[in-house]
Amino acid sequence: MDMPTDRGYAVISRNDDGTVNVKVSTAVEHGRPRGVYAEYARAASVRVDPAVHLARAGTYRYTTSVVEVSSSGTSVVVRAPKDALPS
Repeated sequence: MDMPTDRGYAVISRNDDGTVNVKVSTAVEHGRPRGVYAEYARAASVRVDPAVHLARAGTYRYTTSVVEVSSSGTSVVVRAPKDALPS
């Protein structure tokens, strides 16, 4: 069953056991998440929409714009907002 969708900046990190954490924040400033309000912990995988641009900071990646984040089974899905215009 799909979970409700969170909107914000996604910060993706990988754990030593190969699982993935995805935090959803209100902003990313100087490569650091600010205002984290949701976390998808220890997901088996993360699927990122090709339309989503990721930047790297240290050991994690983050989206450069607001995205929609939800879970689907054991995966986390990060996608461009449905109301976003194509670039």
